[in-house]
Amino acid sequence: MAEKIAEKRPLLRRTSSTPCISFQGVENSVNSADGETKSLNVHRMRFSLSESRMFVTHTTTNMQTLMHVLKGNIGTGLLGLPVAVMQAGLVVGPLGLVAMGIIAVLCMQMMVRSCHFLCEKACLTALDYGQVFEEALRQGPVPYFRRNPKIGSIMVNCFLIFTQLGFCCVYFLFMADNIHEIYFHFYGEKVPSTQMFILILFPFVMLYVCIRDLDDLAPFSTIANILTVIGLVITFEYMFSHLGTTVDPKDLPLFGSWKGLFIFFGTAIYSFEGIGVVLPLENKMKNPEDFGLVLYVGMFIVCSLYVCMGTVGYLCFGDALKDTITLNLPETGLYIFVKVLFVLAIYISYGLQFYVPIEILWPHIKNRIASENYQLLGEYIFRLVIVLVTMSLAILIPQLSLFISLIGAFSGAALAIIFPPLLEEITFFYKGHSHWTIWLRMLRNFTFIIVGLLGFVVGTVISVQEIVAAFYN
Repeated sequence: MAEKIAEKRPLLRRTSSTPCISFQGVENSVNSADGETKSLNVHRMRFSLSESRMFVTHTTTNMQTLMHVLKGNIGTGLLGLPVAVMQAGLVVGPLGLVAMGIIAVLCMQMMVRSCHFLCEKACLTALDYGQVFEEALRQGPVPYFRRNPKIGSIMVNCFLIFTQLGFCCVYFLFMADNIHEIYFHFYGEKVPSTQMFILILFPFVMLYVCIRDLDDLAPFSTIANILTVIGLVITFEYMFSHLGTTVDPKDLPLFGSWKGLFIFFGTAIYSFEGIGVVLPLENKMKNPEDFGLVLYVGMFIVCSLYVCMGTVGYLCFGDALKDTITLNLPETGLYIFVKVLFVLAIYISYGLQFYVPIEILWPHIKNRIASENYQLLGEYIFRLVIVLVTMSLAILIPQLSLFISLIGAFSGAALAIIFPPLLEEITFFYKGHSHWTIWLRMLRNFTFIIVGLLGFVVGTVISVQEIVAAFYN
């Protein structure tokens, strides 16, 4: 992200001999968003994030960012939460979702707060997740990591790439599963396999990912949110109207099993799938100081939907739940329409999740292409290759819900729960208003890290075991 932004704005970074706050009598020429050159006479001033964003093209408004936050978190994970609640139990499941939502939002705020502090300290306009971790290690208390800060960005980016591409794989499979159900309703036994529908989807996905700028995706995110809201309203109407008709709540366990609890953990973390797009969205905001409010509003809406969907879905269908709630809806005209809406919404969501790995990987490849005339063509070819990879993996996935749990337990736990508190401790090492605030922060952060590590290890092992078993069944 920072490399791309640097092409369009002056990179203000402090050196060891140049104080960040003093630019006396210096006249700088910068390129504005409309391509004109402006002369700035800077006199003892410090560029705030908002001021530096004036030189960044394709910035997003608060409402556009809110649309992206909602679309980045409302996807296949939401529709799979009834299965997660079934694994954890009728009481433990909803309470667990509330707890995971609170932890996820706090960790997102930790990332943003650390990013702002490090950007200000190093005089940078923006950093992505990996670069924040690298900058924290560079300025941190451990000499080895100060000499080798790249370890931070490499580690985070590997998990980010796995997570986002995993989302894209799941999106392929979700769309194919639902189209398969629709096709089966009309043509019965003549329906092709799910894998065939994944192949059919490929050219449509490829066309969509040719959109390269985040602000150009904002209108599509708005459309996807509208489609999702319509689909959710109809789905909730069906579930509420059928509560108690097929399942007696008294027959549902309050707690599932310890094994199911860790599968729930992975699915719940996967559902908060916007962790990878938090900093890219904040980096592109025209008014970054408003991001906290935008994040809280968006995540409150998201968490409320999660708890409601997971609880009501389990109460309605009980142990008959399938991988996603849409597959439990009846094969009638209105509910076929709902499946179409969700397929379109998830199709649009693919572009937003796809944006993150491209922003991480493409700059390294772009720098190896000597001629600028071939860089644009090279980017489109690279996008084609990544879509091919996600499509191929989707074809090999045996069961959607288990793959969701694996992604959540392995990379989701690391990115959403383990790394943010660790990042905050490194960034604000021994910084606080008092010793009590430091110790309370450390207690909270290390509690999060322990919970994340437990879910990471046990959840990954159990998910892998279940996936291997599914291959042989």
